[in-house]
Amino acid sequence: MREHWSIKQPHIKAKILGISFIIIGLLFAYNQTALYLKIGIGCILLGLFTIVMITEKTIPENIGNAQIKGPLTAVKQLIIQLNLKGNAIFLPTNKILSEERVFIPLKETNQPKIPEVDEELVFITGSNNTSIGISLPPSGLPLLSELEKETEFNQTDLAQIEEQLQQFIAKDIIESVNIKEKNNLIHVQLKKPVSCPQDTLFCTQYPCPACSSILTAIAKATQKRLHIKKINQNKKTITFILSILE
Repeated sequence: MREHWSIKQPHIKAKILGISFIIIGLLFAYNQTALYLKIGIGCILLGLFTIVMITEKTIPENIGNAQIKGPLTAVKQLIIQLNLKGNAIFLPTNKILSEERVFIPLKETNQPKIPEVDEELVFITGSNNTSIGISLPPSGLPLLSELEKETEFNQTDLAQIEEQLQQFIAKDIIESVNIKEKNNLIHVQLKKPVSCPQDTLFCTQYPCPACSSILTAIAKATQKRLHIKKINQNKKTITFILSILE
């Protein structure tokens, strides 16, 4: 199978840069003066280092987006078929829940009732077998798990959480993140999340991995159940307005 090469890929850029350093080094070394020879050897070594060491390949952005879109589309269809109207509630771990979950209620209310949820349940029903909602792993949980290899989101205050979330900016997952408390609500503003579908309705029920991983991190760090009240969106930013459910 022929390998797809793109000049936008970091490892290709590194090879081009490395070859450029080597060519410059050879030109300097050709002069054979002591100074130019040292500069030439230095450029050649730097070029070889760039080519050999920076070899991580990335997939094209459209392919990465397609890989994300598939599972999100499946969940979206599930929500539509079950006629779920409630907004997402991000649940931290507890005695019966070993990893974070998103609960999507059947109906949207200001104070939704949250049943006991564990990681084995998907379809949540009441005592008379009527539907209450569904419980799913957050779409951003795998992403958060990867990032937590460097920074763990342990129980702390919002100011500290915002500082820890700067890791998402360093990894180019988002351009900026800002957290504020106003009128007993938490406002989480994210600028340019990667691969965000900008689907206002769906984002309130099952956010994309970039947004979801941040909301999951906040729920984990605060140990609070966070209910998406609404979102505000434009082309560059998305703001989640969250309430804390006791």
